[in-house]
Amino acid sequence: YWESARHSYAAFESGQKSGSAEVYLHEIPGGQYTNMLFQATQMGLSDRWPQVKKAYREANLLLGDIVKVTPSSKTCGDLA
Repeated sequence: YWESARHSYAAFESGQKSGSAEVYLHEIPGGQYTNMLFQATQMGLSDRWPQVKKAYREANLLLGDIVKVTPSSKTCGDLA
């Protein structure tokens, strides 16, 4: 069932089909990751996505390696 349902929502997929250990490097929460990837793509920055993730990590460290919840993760993403 889920495999067939996934085809119905393919247009909304981010391209990331599974999790990645890379999350431990940049610490971008899952929902924010896909939103930021979409925004970067819409802005023509998809080829610079590795730099965006690095900027997020640097912003996080600048803010003191904060706990990622909705207000703080948004602040970190905005700073990146």
